[in-house]
Amino acid sequence: MGSVGGRNGSSVGYWDWPAAFVGVEGTCCGSFATLAPVAISADASTIAMVRSENGVHTGFRWSEVEGLVALTGSESSEVPVVGISGDGVTVLGSAAGRAAYWTLDAPTVPVPAGFPQGVAGSLLAKRDDGRFLGRAADGAPAQVPALFYLASETLSPAPLPDVGLVLPTRATPDGHVVVGTYWSYEGPELPFVWSDRFVSSFVTLSEIYAGARPIDASADGSVVVGEYWNTAPGYSGWTAFVWDPISGFRSLRDVLTAAGVDTSEVALRTATAVSADGRIVVGDSFIARIPEPAPEPAAIASGVAALLALVLRRCRAAQCAAVLASAARRS
Repeated sequence: MGSVGGRNGSSVGYWDWPAAFVGVEGTCCGSFATLAPVAISADASTIAMVRSENGVHTGFRWSEVEGLVALTGSESSEVPVVGISGDGVTVLGSAAGRAAYWTLDAPTVPVPAGFPQGVAGSLLAKRDDGRFLGRAADGAPAQVPALFYLASETLSPAPLPDVGLVLPTRATPDGHVVVGTYWSYEGPELPFVWSDRFVSSFVTLSEIYAGARPIDASADGSVVVGEYWNTAPGYSGWTAFVWDPISGFRSLRDVLTAAGVDTSEVALRTATAVSADGRIVVGDSFIARIPEPAPEPAAIASGVAALLALVLRRCRAAQCAAVLASAARRS
C-alpha cells in the first residue's frame, strides 16, 4: 500500500485490490468474481461483504474470529446486503426479495401484520429503540413506504417530505441518518440526506450535480460521500465526492489537493464509506484522511442555515476510525 501525506493530517493511501484481497478471494471467489465490502461495524471488527459473479450476488460476513462466512439465502440478482449493526452482530438486507436480517447464517424475515410473506424491500439498520429501518423494493406494493420503520408486528412510514419519488441508498448503523436520491416533481434526480435524530430533516445536497449518488454518511450526517459524473477540466467520468453543510458539495480530489496531498497516482472514482467522525473516506482502492474544515467566516455564515435544518449532533469518533487510521500508519 502506498501513502501520500498533506497538511492538517490529511493523506491518501492506495493499493492493488487483487493483492490486498488475495487471502479472502481464495476462500470464496472464482477468477471472474469480485468481493466488495459494503458496511463495517462501529468497532471495525465485522464487515458485511458482497460477492458478485455472473450477475449473481451473495452476502458474506467477515470477522477475524469467524473468517469469511456466507449468508444462507442471500443469493440474488440484486445486492442482498446493505448494512450491519453497530455491534456487528446483525447483517441487514434482503432474502428472496423480502426485508431480512442475519444474526447467524440463516436469514430471518419479519412478517408484520398485513404482510404474511414479509415486506418487499431491504432492511437498512437496526435502531436503538428495537425497530428496524428499511426501504421499499422496486415495484413494491403501494402499502410499503419508500422508507419505513419495522417492528415485530407493525410497519409504519418514516416521516419523509413530499418531494417526489424517494430512493434511499444506505443508513448509518443506528438508523437515524439515511442518504439516497429522489426524483423531484420538476424532473432531475437529486441527492439527499435525511435524519430523524431529534426532529425529521431532509436536505438536498446539490441541485447542480443532478444524478450524484450518495453512498454513506458519518454518524451524525454532517459528512456525506459518494460519486458523481464530473465533466470539469481535468476530470472525466465518475468522481468521488464529499459534502458537508459548511463547505457544500466538493470532489474528494479537490479537498485533498487543497490540503497539499498529491493524488496523481490515485483513481478517486467512488467513495463507498466514511468513518463515524467524517474524517476517513474509503473507496475504490483508496483510503483517505480529509483535514478538519477551516472555513472562512462567510462560509460559516452560509452554512448556519443548513446546520440548523439538519439538527445534527456531533457524536463521538467511532473506534473504526482509529482502527483504519492505525492500519494506514502501519502500511
